[in-house]
Amino acid sequence: MISSENKVNGSRPAICCRGVSFAYGHAPVLENADFDIQSGESIAIIGPNGGGKTTLLRLLLGRLTPDSGTIEVGGEAASRASVRVGYVPQSLELDRMFPVTVMDLVLMGRLCRNSFGFASRADRKAVAETLLDLGLDHLARRAFAELSGGQRQSVLLARALVNRPDILFLDEPTTHIDLSSAERLQEIIARFVGRMTVLTVSHDLNFVARHVGRVLCVDRKVRVHPVKPIDGKFTGHFEGALRQMVQHGVEEVSDHAHKTAKVSQLPSADERAPRDV
Repeated sequence: MISSENKVNGSRPAICCRGVSFAYGHAPVLENADFDIQSGESIAIIGPNGGGKTTLLRLLLGRLTPDSGTIEVGGEAASRASVRVGYVPQSLELDRMFPVTVMDLVLMGRLCRNSFGFASRADRKAVAETLLDLGLDHLARRAFAELSGGQRQSVLLARALVNRPDILFLDEPTTHIDLSSAERLQEIIARFVGRMTVLTVSHDLNFVARHVGRVLCVDRKVRVHPVKPIDGKFTGHFEGALRQMVQHGVEEVSDHAHKTAKVSQLPSADERAPRDV
């Protein structure tokens, strides 16, 4: 089974972001982002399209370098933390003529540990154990390109978990799959909440309400909110909720995650419901 040794230890933040700003050319995308994420937390990144969610994720993954400020992931620079981090993209499209199997794809998650790109017996054992633990062992010899959307996302999750990471990043994991597949994927992800740090970019309000303790609202600024239980009837009003989540007064400019005095609550379901104009 996948190890549960990566539990909350309360020693140091899993992710530490200090005064981070980033721009594409002369267009600012993030301004003075300042927050901590503790080990074992489950966090969601939400915000409007173009608000900087994807840029923040790429910065945390070490794929972009801040224009100013610092980011530490697992106590080291984000660019050096790849072995400690698992990443699940929105999707991965492969040419059907490219004959990569599920086992081969998950094995790719182990090869970053070996600079020679050689798969050892231990690597193959880790892949087999991960597939078995996620209930995917029956797909091991199947071609990845022939799988359903839900199966593909589950396999990408297996690739991210095969290294037993301390931190798991998920980029819209339920966007391109049907409802039943999304629910199954959420059930799998929920098993790891508390066992590792989980950071999810998501528009899925059900996922946020059920599996997340806090949200990072990103719209150039980054603001931190605790999540209250959300009435199921409200899930259809997510767009209206999102607009209110990211519209803050000028007085709420500093949002460091451990400055609890400046962390505001999510609005209630009645407050979030869109009003007729």
